[in-house]
Amino acid sequence: MLLKQQWLAKGCCTADHWHQAGRLLQRLGRQAQARRAYQRVLELEPQRPRTFSNLVLLELDALQADAANHWLQRGLALPDLNDADAELLHAAGCDLRLFQRRPSEALDLCNRQLQRQPSVTALANRALCLQQLGRKPEAIHSQEQALRLHLQLQAPELASQPFEQLVGTPCRDLEASIQLQRQLLNLGIYRLQADGFDQAAQTLLLAGLSNERAAFLDHRRQATLWKGELCQRLILWDDQGFGDALQSVGWVSAAAQRCQHLELQVRPALIPLLEQRLHREQNVTISPLNGAQPPWGAADSRQLALFYLPFVLKRWTPASPPRLGYLKRLRTDHSKRPRIGLLWNAGRHRTPRAERNARIRDVPFDQLWSDLGDLLNADNLDLVSLQLDQDNRDAVDQCTGGAMAWPLASPCWLQTARVMDNLDAVICVDTSIAHLAGAMGVPTLLMLGDPCDWRWGADGDATFLYSAMRLVRCPSPGAWKPMLEAARSHLIALLRQRGTA
Repeated sequence: MLLKQQWLAKGCCTADHWHQAGRLLQRLGRQAQARRAYQRVLELEPQRPRTFSNLVLLELDALQADAANHWLQRGLALPDLNDADAELLHAAGCDLRLFQRRPSEALDLCNRQLQRQPSVTALANRALCLQQLGRKPEAIHSQEQALRLHLQLQAPELASQPFEQLVGTPCRDLEASIQLQRQLLNLGIYRLQADGFDQAAQTLLLAGLSNERAAFLDHRRQATLWKGELCQRLILWDDQGFGDALQSVGWVSAAAQRCQHLELQVRPALIPLLEQRLHREQNVTISPLNGAQPPWGAADSRQLALFYLPFVLKRWTPASPPRLGYLKRLRTDHSKRPRIGLLWNAGRHRTPRAERNARIRDVPFDQLWSDLGDLLNADNLDLVSLQLDQDNRDAVDQCTGGAMAWPLASPCWLQTARVMDNLDAVICVDTSIAHLAGAMGVPTLLMLGDPCDWRWGADGDATFLYSAMRLVRCPSPGAWKPMLEAARSHLIALLRQRGTA
């Protein structure tokens, strides 16, 4: 707090100074100190809109929705808000309402701002709200409006170009360039939710390779980007969630056929699993991802973030055959009693967006047990929890009469694979566990909330990603009953195949 000490020494710690200190502390992740600085602002200047909007976001980052709502209500109640201050409050309120899974109220805040003054932020937030409400065509239209307005304001010379041609293209300044790529990426996602094989949308998805500062500040990143050509040395690096990595390593062998040597750089937690279980070519090596040495640092290599591999290889098409298991499954126990693995909760997350998305994917256990319990609780079945988080274990054990085993004691991927080796089926929500089961070829029922991730397509019960996986879908947000009825039918068929139904 050197700045604060200097201000105090000069006797000039005004509301402006405290607000600046709060912003700096907030960016540094020092939430308690930032909160105190903002509260000091409001003691000196009780009607400062931007302090209220910052407090909303600060409490939201701490996953404290009630506290965030307190500051939002106080901010929105201020008289005579100008357009800029109103936009900040409405945007913060939209984030909060989406976190609370109240998308209709979030949409109302966006529309209120758009009535005052159209903006890129309000249009993009409106698109997100519409997507959460399942209104896909409207979401796409609103996102296109956000992009056109961004180009009008920041790069009018690019406004006539097709959106797909703007991927990786810089505009007025660094921040505007990053914002353009993020808006293109979002449009690609919304279009893929409507049509999972839309080729133009897949091109827009590649904007994710350029939506951060390093993409424009370090020329080596673009210069070494692999586009599918033959090369001597290729580095594929782990860039997103564990589930994305487990999904994408299934295409490593195809990439290995286009280079002399392929180095797969992944987080250390994945290395034991991949070294022991991944079917790979002789020219493939696996190494830990090194944050201090970026993959694009070697001039003699080409590099690509792992998630984008199927799009560069053109393997995400309607003609793509269903993928067989590519992680070895080593069955060691051939019990006559079928073992069913269950996972109903998507785990806890540290950021508001990840936490919100996880809660959309959760299936309430009491409802799952109400609809499937008579099948799952049969005397000739063994139930295995695949939940690592055991916070609600007592309630689950009470429902199941203690019939479920809880074998996972650590977040070790190889240990989890060993548990999965001996499962006859997995019933789970959309998490990395689903990708592990699919990659190992374990028969899997994937329970999808609404909206679901774009990769699972808009309809149907099959996915080319994993041949042994079947999808069961909620027809609307929170409509678990029809989804669980479909799951029940699939489960009965699975048990009949095993001779236990």
